[in-house]
Amino acid sequence: MIRLVLLCLVSLSCLLPLQRAAAHAVIVSAQPAARSVLPAGEVAIDLEFNSRIDATRSRLAVIDGESRSTTLVIAEGAPANRIQSRTPALAPGKYLLEWYVLSTDGHITRGRLKFDVATTE
Repeated sequence: MIRLVLLCLVSLSCLLPLQRAAAHAVIVSAQPAARSVLPAGEVAIDLEFNSRIDATRSRLAVIDGESRSTTLVIAEGAPANRIQSRTPALAPGKYLLEWYVLSTDGHITRGRLKFDVATTE
């Protein structure tokens, strides 16, 4: 009986590191979508991750075609696995959305997403 209990404990302890390693925050969906073309004006940002993230320690920025970066304010009250924000009014051009998120297990994930703002006619 003791051997069975010890075997179960050892087996379970082998699985614990695997669960922790799998906890990196990976993006599940993004708004705007990668390579999307949007009308000029404010852009709503909604990034969904596969795990909880610490929004207070995460960062979000939009970078224009001339490499000027604007830090975005992350909205409060979003679900624990999402970052939401709004850009200022964007003129036509190419943009890069850049994020740096801290998952609640302490792992950092960074990413970039390209999108365009088209001329409205």
